[in-house]
Amino acid sequence: MAPLPVTIPDPTARKAPRRRRWIPLSLRMFASIVLVVGLGSTLWVAVRAYRQHAAIREIERVSGRHESVPAGPAWLRQLIGESRMQVFDHVYSVSLWESETTDTTLRLISHLREVTNLEVASALRDSDQRR
Repeated sequence: MAPLPVTIPDPTARKAPRRRRWIPLSLRMFASIVLVVGLGSTLWVAVRAYRQHAAIREIERVSGRHESVPAGPAWLRQLIGESRMQVFDHVYSVSLWESETTDTTLRLISHLREVTNLEVASALRDSDQRR
């Protein structure tokens, strides 16, 4: 007589599904607040850097000059270069002698908060006026 086949039951088949880990509400709220504050800070710095970059680009476009004080750590300035760190510099003087200054130029310069000396010695041209 042949032996009867013996089936071994699967021990995991009878176990209940594992419960999902529960993250406490206070931890979720803390993570959400950190995320919102981090994004807000990043946007604030990025918008400010963009506005300064746009103002410097406009000053150079109209053949003006600007003077600034380097900001940021020296090691970072060496690592990424002067041109990329220019957006973090503190611009304190803008000179627009004999340049094609328009309303747009002055609007962009108004975003430079540290400017203490502004020299404009040319006729202002309306940016909406056709040339």
